[in-house]
Amino acid sequence: MKLRSIELTNVRRFAGKRASILEIGDGITVLSEPNEFGKSTFFDALHAAFFEKHGSRNAAIKALQPHSGGAPEVAVEIEMPEGRFRVSKRWIAKTQAQVTDVTGRLIAQADEAEAWIDRLMGGGLAGPSGLLWVRQGLMGLEPEGGGADDRRERERGLSARRDLLSSVAGEIDMMTGGRRMDVVLDRVSEALAKLATSTGRPKAGGEWSRALDEATALGAEESELRTRAARLTAELARRDDVQRNLARLTDPEDAKARAAAVAEAEAAHQAALAHQAQVKQAETALRLACLDAEKLQTEIAAKEGLAARVEQAREALAKAEAAALAAQARSEELSERDRLAHDAAEALGKQTQALRLRLHAATRAQAARQARMQADDIQRRLDRAMTLQNGLDQMRAQRSRLRVTAKLLEAADKAQAALDLARARAEAQAVTVEARPDGASALLNGTPMPAEPVPVLTVSEIALPGFGSLRIDPGAVQSMEIVTKAEQALVLHLAEAQVDSLVIARAQWTEAQRLDAEIRQFEALLAEVAPDGLDPLRAELARVVIEAADASDGADDATALAAAVIAAEAEEGAARAASKAAHLLSVEAGNTRAAAEANRTTAARQFEEALAEAGDPVDLSDRIRDLKAREPGLSATASAAEATLDALCASAP
Repeated sequence: MKLRSIELTNVRRFAGKRASILEIGDGITVLSEPNEFGKSTFFDALHAAFFEKHGSRNAAIKALQPHSGGAPEVAVEIEMPEGRFRVSKRWIAKTQAQVTDVTGRLIAQADEAEAWIDRLMGGGLAGPSGLLWVRQGLMGLEPEGGGADDRRERERGLSARRDLLSSVAGEIDMMTGGRRMDVVLDRVSEALAKLATSTGRPKAGGEWSRALDEATALGAEESELRTRAARLTAELARRDDVQRNLARLTDPEDAKARAAAVAEAEAAHQAALAHQAQVKQAETALRLACLDAEKLQTEIAAKEGLAARVEQAREALAKAEAAALAAQARSEELSERDRLAHDAAEALGKQTQALRLRLHAATRAQAARQARMQADDIQRRLDRAMTLQNGLDQMRAQRSRLRVTAKLLEAADKAQAALDLARARAEAQAVTVEARPDGASALLNGTPMPAEPVPVLTVSEIALPGFGSLRIDPGAVQSMEIVTKAEQALVLHLAEAQVDSLVIARAQWTEAQRLDAEIRQFEALLAEVAPDGLDPLRAELARVVIEAADASDGADDATALAAAVIAAEAEEGAARAASKAAHLLSVEAGNTRAAAEANRTTAARQFEEALAEAGDPVDLSDRIRDLKAREPGLSATASAAEATLDALCASAP
C-alpha cells in the first residue's frame, strides 16, 4: 500500500477550511514547516482514518474537532496492486465511512468500509500498523482505559519501541566506525559500478538499465490496461443500472402505481388550473374596485374644492328658495292630485284591457329585463371605454410632440456644464484691460467700460474720447476654441430636442413624464374595462340589444290583473267626485306658487351671479353628496374582492 494524498476538512486549526497534501510520490517524503504549522495534525488525522471507527467519540476524535465545533472529515487516497482507492471518514455529526475506486464507484460504506480498512491494515494491531510512523509520544494504538491491564499493555508497547530504537542505535554506531565501514563502502562502490556510470546514469547492459527499460514497457502496458479496466468497469456499472431500471419498469405493480400517480397528478393539475382562473378573476375584480375607489376620491376632492368657493352664494339663495320650494311642492302636490283624480276614471276604464295585454307578455318579460340590464351594463362599459380611449389618444398626441428624452437632457446638462467651465477658463486666460479716464468714459466695442478690469477674449476696439481708439488683439486663445466647441455641442443637443434653451428642455421633460404616467394609468383602466378592445364590446352590445327587443315587458300575474279590473270600475265614480274638489284646491295653490316663484327668480338670479363669479355652474353640493354616497359601496366592494382573493389564495392547492 502506498499513500498518495491526504485531505482534511474542519480539523483542528483548519476550522471551516480544507487542507490537503497531494501527489505524494514514491520514496521518502519530508514535511518541513515551522512549529504549529499543522504537521502533527495531518499525522493524527491519518492515524484516525485507519484506526478510529467512524462512530467513535473518544478523546482522540474529539481532539481532532476545532474549537468552533463541527464534524471533522479525513480523506486518504492509497495505491494498491488492485488499483487506487479513496478512503473517507466523518465523525461526530452525520457520521460516515466510505471506500470508492478511482472512477468514483462505491466499494463499501459504514461498517463494511471499516471491515475493508481492517483487512487492508492486517487486522488492526496484528498488522503492519507499527511500521507506519513513530508519533510524538505513544502511537495512539494503545488501550485508553485506566485499569491495570491497560497500563501494563501501554508500558509493554513503549518498552518494545525503546528496545527497538536502542538496537537500531547500536547498529548505527557499529557501522559508522573503523575498517568495517571502509569495507562496506568498497562493496557498495563495486556494486554501484555494475549498475551506474561515474556520472550517476544507468550503465548500458546493466541491471539498472534493463530494469528501467522493463519498467517503461510495463508502464505503457499498465496505462493501456488501466484505461481498458476503467472503461470496462464503467460499462459493467452502467449494465447494472440498466438491468435495475429494466426490472423496475417491467414490474406490473410499479407500472400500475405509476399510472395511478399520473392520474392523480393530472386531476390535481386540472383542479389547480381551475383555482388559478378563479384567483385571476378575483385579482381583476379587486383591481377594478381599487381603481374605481381611487377615481372617486379624486373626484370628491375636486368637487369639494369647487363647493367651498360657491358656499356663500348658496347660503344667500337658501331662504328665498325654501319658500318657493314649499309653494311649488304644495302646488305640484295638489296639481298632481287633480291630474290623478281626473285620469283615474279613464285609466280604470282602460286598465282591464291593458292588464290582459300585460298578461300575454308576462312570459317574455323576464328575458327582456335581463337583456336590458345586460345592455345597460355593456353600454356603461362602452361609454367609459370610449371616454378613456379619447383621453388616451389626446395624451398620446401631446406626448408625440415632445422630443426631449432623459438621454438628451443629460447630454445638454453636461454640454452646459462644459460650456460654463470653458468660459471660466477662457476668462482666466484672457487679456485684462482696465480704463481710468479723466473725462468721458471709454467705450469697449461701443459699450461704456466699467470701473473694474474687463477680460478681452477676442479682437476688440476701445474708443478714448480726446485721444482716438485702441485696437486690442489678444491673439489665438486656445480656451476660446474650447468655448466655441462647447457652445456648438450645446446647440446641437438643443436642436435635436427641438427646444431653444435648457430651461425649456427641462420643462418639456417634466411634462413628458407626467403624460407618460397618465398614459399608463389610462391604458390600465382601458385594459380593465375593455380587455379585448372597443369593437368586441360594441358587437356584444348589439347582440344583447337585439335579444332585448325580441321580448315584451309583461311581468304580472293573470289572476291579479282580473281582480284589479273589478276594483278599478268601483273606484272610477269616487275618482270623478274627488277630481272636482282637487281642481279648486289646485287653482288656489297655483296663485300662491306664482308669487313664490317671482321671489325665487330674484334669488336664483343672484345665485347664478355668484356661480358665474366662481366659474362653475354645477350644483356641487348634490354632486359631492352623490359621490360620497358611493364611497361605502365601493369600499365594501373592494373589501369583499380582497377577502375573496385572500380566501382563494389561502385555499390554493
